Amino acid sequence: MFADNAAHQHLGLIRGFPEERQIELAARGPYPHHFLAVLRDGLELTLERFPGLQIKRKIPCLGHNGQPCPYEFDYAHLEKALQKNVMEIQCQETFKNVSVSALLFGWDWRTQDVLLQQMAELKTQVQAKVAEKEDIVKLIQHHLSHQFIQTQQQQERCPYLFTLSRQKTKLWQPFAVREVKLQLYCQCPGKPHPTTEGGCYYIPEFEKWVNVLAPHTSKLITLYNAIMSVGGTLGTIGYQKQLQHDLKFMNKLAQKYPHIEHIPDGATRRVLCVLLKELDPSEQWGGLEPVPTPEGHVLWLCEEHARA
Repeated sequence: MFADNAAHQHLGLIRGFPEERQIELAARGPYPHHFLAVLRDGLELTLERFPGLQIKRKIPCLGHNGQPCPYEFDYAHLEKALQKNVMEIQCQETFKNVSVSALLFGWDWRTQDVLLQQMAELKTQVQAKVAEKEDIVKLIQHHLSHQFIQTQQQQERCPYLFTLSRQKTKLWQPFAVREVKLQLYCQCPGKPHPTTEGGCYYIPEFEKWVNVLAPHTSKLITLYNAIMSVGGTLGTIGYQKQLQHDLKFMNKLAQKYPHIEHIPDGATRRVLCVLLKELDPSEQWGGLEPVPTPEGHVLWLCEEHARA
């Protein structure tokens, strides 16, 4: 039995069944998806120590009309369905269709639309739901971190949470020469915020980097939209106004380069690290420190949150 904090807001259970050669992972609470993702990554990290294992991953059916269903979907089949934009898959117990995104909700980055839908529903509810909204932000951050470290090598380690904005120029300067500003963020789970001392850089030749940065920017937009929905996560009104300003430019960027989503994430990671090392050869990066997590992720945190 595991708990996500001292208040035991969410509980997780990992059970082993030696006779069936099976491990069962479950989480309970007001919004357990983030805690389940953390436990899942920790379990996967343990299983990696046994490379000879042949593992079949199953996800239980969501049930139908309020009634439970014993059927279990093959996780690999659900992934293939998501890749082919198949929105529903048939339950072989009742022969009713079930939403693929709903089954994978909390397990895969590509279910981000479901996350934002959940955020929109919570936004209309009472203030007591703020903790649940923050859990959605944590879940999106978790997916982003998981995706970023999958193919990142030790020498490629660098912060990957930032905003981009176009800077104002003098009237006599043409639009094209305006520099783009990159602002690094502390990746504190549920409460990311911009660095306060350093970590802000100007990219004079942005067009040189945009083709590989734009796909990652699209993922960051999902996170920042969730943050804005929470309200107050960034701490100050000034930070939120700046984020709103930066999001306008980042959305324009995503719309201008929609055709480059096929660029491999590994290429984006490598180029981002090259860019940051060019912008900050001393690798100070606004005082952000790489902090490993028990489930194998690396969070870049400010001094205050790194010591917490």
